[in-house]
Amino acid sequence: MGGLKAAGPPGGPRSERFLFPGGAKDFVAFIAARTGTSDMTGVFGFEQEDPRIAGSVEVALKWSRTFTGGIQSFANSSPTPDGGSHVVGFREGVAAAVNAFARERRLLKKTDTDLTPDRLWAMPKCANPSRRPSGTS
Repeated sequence: MGGLKAAGPPGGPRSERFLFPGGAKDFVAFIAARTGTSDMTGVFGFEQEDPRIAGSVEVALKWSRTFTGGIQSFANSSPTPDGGSHVVGFREGVAAAVNAFARERRLLKKTDTDLTPDRLWAMPKCANPSRRPSGTS
């Protein structure tokens, strides 16, 4: 699945790079297998080239039945542990998509306020929605 490529002259500066032939999808599957959160749901992913930014974005997601979750972000192949604008934009986009889905299916009424990214990520993560603590949605 994944591998490590090391380069550099003997005794000189060395660089290391993780390689995943399937890109972010393989990386997410690797993390899930390593952490024991792998299940039958598979990994969803896509890559989009955008000439306006002279670059591309690659996204991979995996449903997890654990009570923990997280976002690991990277910019130009470097980890961004504090998130930054990449994570803010991703969270806002997910919230907009969830709100549109919920309103289209009348799960949210016209008078209901939109779900915010903070509210979505703060929701209890339960494998069975009927087991949510009372007072949560």
